[in-house]
Amino acid sequence: MNILQLVKDQLSSAAITQISDYLDEDPQDVTSALSAGLPVILAGFMQKASTTEGAGQLLNLLQKDTRSEEFAGNIAGALKGGQGASLISAGSDILSSLFGNKVKMLGDLIGNISGVKANASSLLNLIVPLVMGVLSKKVKTDGLGVSGVAALLMSQKDSVKGDIPAGVGSILDVDSLGDFKGGQRSLKEESRGGLA
Repeated sequence: MNILQLVKDQLSSAAITQISDYLDEDPQDVTSALSAGLPVILAGFMQKASTTEGAGQLLNLLQKDTRSEEFAGNIAGALKGGQGASLISAGSDILSSLFGNKVKMLGDLIGNISGVKANASSLLNLIVPLVMGVLSKKVKTDGLGVSGVAALLMSQKDSVKGDIPAGVGSILDVDSLGDFKGGQRSLKEESRGGLA
């Protein structure tokens, strides 16, 4: 399963037009920013899921998520319906938890690559619920537990490394993507014990 491709499949020309209109940016620049930003965001989810504790936190978030699934399936409709500000706010919180103080550096990098300089951070915030929606649907459809979420995200190593833009390596530890680092409890114990 290629998560990046599933996310890209949601980005119809109508969706890109709506995102461009919402951010008041050129559609071609937005397309470039999405191509650069999506693998970066997925890399953040991968790093989060690379420890047992992080995978458990992520699973909890995905199981509770409902808005992102709706957004992923109808981006244009969500933005037309006035949900842009709330999605950006939700995305900002998650982005900070994934990347901490590196968020601004990543936004600047995506902006320089794509030309979406003024609104690069807002675009990244919109990407987060898009990726979340695809992951959330997979978790719920397949009934994934902590080990399943970790395995799913670790399996994205090749596609993410192949698409991640130049320059990100100086901000994120790209070489370690896809490597599970474990945690205080084993994945099997975490899956049995839940997220207490």
